[in-house]
Amino acid sequence: MKYSKLQYFFWLISGSEISVLKKCPNEYNRHANIGMMILITSLFASFTAFVAGATFVDTNYWGVLAFAVIWGLVIFTLDRSMVNSIKRKPDQAVENQPFWFYFAPRFALAFILAFFMSIPLDHIIFEERIERQMDANNQRDWLQRQAELNQGYNVEGRGAEVGQLKEEVASLDAALAGDCPLPEYQNAKAAYEECEPQVKPLEYQYDQRIKERKAHYAQLVSNRAAYNNSVPDSLRKPAEPELDRKWFELKADSDAAYKRWQDKRKECNAYYKKADSVYTAWKAGLIAERNEKDSIYEKRDSTLIADKDEILNKAEGYKEKMDSMQGFDTKFTTLFLMPDWGVQFLKWLIFLALLVIEILPTYLKLKTPISQYDWKLYEDDQTFADDVRSRIESNQEIAEETERYRKTKEIELNNSIMDKTAAIELQLAEESLREWERRARESMNRRMDDTDLST
Repeated sequence: MKYSKLQYFFWLISGSEISVLKKCPNEYNRHANIGMMILITSLFASFTAFVAGATFVDTNYWGVLAFAVIWGLVIFTLDRSMVNSIKRKPDQAVENQPFWFYFAPRFALAFILAFFMSIPLDHIIFEERIERQMDANNQRDWLQRQAELNQGYNVEGRGAEVGQLKEEVASLDAALAGDCPLPEYQNAKAAYEECEPQVKPLEYQYDQRIKERKAHYAQLVSNRAAYNNSVPDSLRKPAEPELDRKWFELKADSDAAYKRWQDKRKECNAYYKKADSVYTAWKAGLIAERNEKDSIYEKRDSTLIADKDEILNKAEGYKEKMDSMQGFDTKFTTLFLMPDWGVQFLKWLIFLALLVIEILPTYLKLKTPISQYDWKLYEDDQTFADDVRSRIESNQEIAEETERYRKTKEIELNNSIMDKTAAIELQLAEESLREWERRARESMNRRMDDTDLST
């Protein structure tokens, strides 16, 4: 059965053994589908990597493209390895195949890959929601930062102190605008107010006494003038009349009235001066206290205003910094923690879809009944294994035969060496005995000759 070039291309991608697959026409489409799924996953991974890279770098698109290609190749290699590393045993039933042994690690890897592949796609789909949530988070963080700065600078407590000082200054101003509350001043003032109305009557009495005295004096002057007009010139008296007793009585009365008036005036003035002295001292102390508190208020208020401006500047700087944080990690964290169940449901649904795409080739290969390709691959593996095993056994037999021959030859060689060694040792022993015998005979002959000579 012929196959198309497109099928052949997908076979290459799937990593199938093409030499084996060509002998299995029933498997052409299945392996082409596996290759197509791996290719689609890799292309999708490259696309998501390009989107993720573009969020980091918005100028160097060639670098982003290179990153996307590398990431796609990584996903392609991993997916291809996940499928090709599964070796099924056709001599066992499907239910007896080691499913979880192969599936569990590949599922964990597929979970990680699907998670990272879903993130850029989520950023594209939920872009508006992410931006809105980031604005809300920035506003919340900005307000929280302001609250932290206010708490750090103790703005509320210091504001209460400044307000208290302002109220105290206003209270002192109101007190200064009012009357002195001191009892000493109030008593002196009451005495003065009681005394002052008595001055006018005394002054009036004095004025009346003066008028009476002046009227009496005028009467005396008039009487003198009438007298002088009625008598001859020789009997006339000086124009200045003589002061009579009544005039002196009137003068004494006017002097007494004047004294009473002046005494009362002095008494009232004493009360007034005392009240004024107490009031002046009280007012001076109040003004000093007011000025001191007002000075403290001005200093603390100006410091508080400066700190508020600094807090505002820091908060604005923090807000600008937060607004500038538009990176991939910020968007990921915002989406991951977004308190919107609808968004979270769709987000994890996308992740599950990618997870299914990632793990589906592995699952299908594990759960699909044993196919012609599996049998053929198993047959080739067994043939190769048998061939290797036979070569190994043949090599082992040759090695064993060689070893046996070597041991036999070594034994023969050792026996020959031992025989020759024994013969040489025997020959040496015989020569030693003959030499000993010769020397013993010579010694005996010398002793016998010595005996004959002595006799």
